[in-house]
Amino acid sequence: TELKAAGVPASLKEYLTLLEALDHGLADYSAEEFYFLSRAALVKDERNIDRFDRVFAHVFRGIGDPAGALAAEIPGSIAIPADVEDAVALRAAVAAAGTPLAGLAYCVGSIALKPLKRVTEADMLSAFRLNALGAMLSVQAAQDALAAGKGAVVLFSSIAARAGFTNHAAIAAAKGAVEGLTVALAAELAPAIRINCIAPSLTRSTMAAPLLANAQMADAIAKQHPIPRLGEGEDAAALADFLLSEQAGWITGQIMAVDGGRSTVRSRG
Repeated sequence: TELKAAGVPASLKEYLTLLEALDHGLADYSAEEFYFLSRAALVKDERNIDRFDRVFAHVFRGIGDPAGALAAEIPGSIAIPADVEDAVALRAAVAAAGTPLAGLAYCVGSIALKPLKRVTEADMLSAFRLNALGAMLSVQAAQDALAAGKGAVVLFSSIAARAGFTNHAAIAAAKGAVEGLTVALAAELAPAIRINCIAPSLTRSTMAAPLLANAQMADAIAKQHPIPRLGEGEDAAALADFLLSEQAGWITGQIMAVDGGRSTVRSRG
């Protein structure tokens, strides 16, 4: 792991303690809270705090301004921050982007993992609002601009919506709603706007970093895929690029897995 390479010793037991703390909701979705929680769990010698801080800053670079960080990576792009649960803010962002729009990719998501006994009403509503409601509000805000440009939309689900994994009740339900939204909007907005959805398996990202912090755990998850590796952002991005392009002009209402075969292929047994 990056911590080990930086000279910060952290045992498997300490990683499991961190995951258990996250499972209990001790850090919620705050980067600052996660920093202090992970430092408390993984750094046992104060002399290693500076090393830990450097690794944390590297792994979570851009998290304070993700829109700005993304725009900086894409030549000619601009960042227009907006709360995806705020319909007024979304309409303002679309207006700032201009008309017509050729495409919309709703790449917002969450990884909310808890056993059923610990799932709260707030957990369910939060996952639904961020993943499903935000997607609907975004398409709604951009509908006229997309129609003017005969554009396309890509939403994001997860293989957990169909495959069934423990501790995934909140996120699987929310992503299942995204898949239902996909086919409903594809029917309603055709032929002016195409709507498709990508369902990836676990992908390396800042959001997934706590799950993949331990190399042994990451390797074990990777081996659960017939193509035995974890997803990379480029895997889903390549499909999204195609679905938003004119080459996919006769494709709409589809849920497409980018998962190394995990959702459909049994490589053992």
